Amino acid sequence: MLAESKGGWLQSVRKFLGLQEDLPIYGGGPRGGNGVKGVPTVDKWVALTVFWTFVFLVLMGYGVYHCRDNAYKYNVACYQSECFYKIDDNRLGTSSIIQFQKTDLLDAELIRIDTNGEYVDHAKVRADPKKFFGYSIKLKVRLPPEPNSRMKIERGIIFSPYDLSRRVARTQAKKISDAIVKETLDFDAS
Repeated sequence: MLAESKGGWLQSVRKFLGLQEDLPIYGGGPRGGNGVKGVPTVDKWVALTVFWTFVFLVLMGYGVYHCRDNAYKYNVACYQSECFYKIDDNRLGTSSIIQFQKTDLLDAELIRIDTNGEYVDHAKVRADPKKFFGYSIKLKVRLPPEPNSRMKIERGIIFSPYDLSRRVARTQAKKISDAIVKETLDFDAS
């Protein structure tokens, strides 16, 4: 008696919610008025699940494409006696390469930058602890002030105007500094 009352209760809930007794894979019953009888159809919940899965996969693909397309790529590489600093900014659609002698690469140090990618002095970082300052690397390089000039002046180049995170910036600065001190012939820092 109790089992029948539970079954009756469950059937009334299923009927109220519009659920069928079996798994919702096929509608299977004849449809009235449209001339199609007994053709299996996909349940609306299965169709909606497939639709939303497709939509989310498309959105995920767009997100990957968007991040890749708006990326800022930077690279310092030294081979034999030449070094190259390459910048690809896909947001602006620009690419530039600075070429210099390996002996002209003097140092790489960890620096703090603001949200605009500008260098921030350590005293200012300590004075305003609530403001966000990211981490980057400053390369000290001797470069000519003008093209085709034999004279060279020391210049600081910010490795990346975007926050690299503390760990990545520290690791890359150490990698470049160690390559300068040990006079490693070839290295690549991205």
